[in-house]
Amino acid sequence: MDSIFLEIILKSKDMTDLVPPQDEVEESLNEALRDAQFGEVSGGGAGSGMVILDVEIWTESDFHDALSLIRRVLKELKVPDSTRIQRHQPEKISYGLSD
Repeated sequence: MDSIFLEIILKSKDMTDLVPPQDEVEESLNEALRDAQFGEVSGGGAGSGMVILDVEIWTESDFHDALSLIRRVLKELKVPDSTRIQRHQPEKISYGLSD
């Protein structure tokens, strides 16, 4: 089955001093996804007032468990509530941290 690609979008203006730097968020999320064998952080960048992390979930059957894991890790890292997790295929869906 095909991989699922997600974008985790954080608004720079909502980032506080409590949120770790982008590379620490990437590393924590990547470690959790790999340990659970759900996927990995495949890239990331910042610009235009946003930080975007690219995530690959390896199988559709793990998607909902992986989404729960991503939400838990992001909440533990105290990312802003405005953070969105976007899936683009088979349709565009945007998830919040608590949906």
